[in-house]
Amino acid sequence: MYEDKNFREVSEILLSNEEAGLSEEEASSRLAKNGKNKLEEKESDPWWKIFFGNIKDPMTLILALAAIISLILGIISMQKGQEGPEALADVFIIFGVVLLNATIGTIQEMKASKALEALKKMSAPTATVKRGGKILEIPAEDVVVGDIVILEEGRTVPADLRLIKSFSLKVDESSLTGESLPIEKDASIVLSENVGVGDRVNEVFMSTPIVYGRGEGIVIGTGMETEI
Repeated sequence: MYEDKNFREVSEILLSNEEAGLSEEEASSRLAKNGKNKLEEKESDPWWKIFFGNIKDPMTLILALAAIISLILGIISMQKGQEGPEALADVFIIFGVVLLNATIGTIQEMKASKALEALKKMSAPTATVKRGGKILEIPAEDVVVGDIVILEEGRTVPADLRLIKSFSLKVDESSLTGESLPIEKDASIVLSENVGVGDRVNEVFMSTPIVYGRGEGIVIGTGMETEI
């Protein structure tokens, strides 16, 4: 989002101050306006509901319609004695494809739901921020866009941040990008616009653990507006 701008530009855009942070009044105002920094709670659908939801997919419905037409034509051919039971082979193949697609879709959605639940559990309980020139420990869900967050080894990133400072900072982004090795971050780098998440070495992301080093960053996204 802000990978193509230096941290001073980001600070100006977000009306923040990298040395003092936001005032308590401004932080409270932004929290009231934008809501808590947390992922939305959504009750998971049972597997059968997800399965039938996949059956209603337009492509699946087209395949099902093709199977029904093949079934009707096959029965007519068998009644006329033109073909034997093998005339229904295409029907079973198409229905098999329909069931396979719905099953794969169901499994993928259930895995995604479990992954989101796991990420919620990984979310940082607290965050160290600068507010009004003071360093405070606050609930992570009270972090707002424009907050200056202090990052340390062993902590979890509480929101999406554009880095301001980085000192040998390495972050585990495997839950976000699938990359197994820690990613080294550099606050001084300015990238081109629309760089992929895995290549944004000047940003860190919500729920990713800091495995080495330290740094500071300005919050650019919270809650459902994060890359998670």
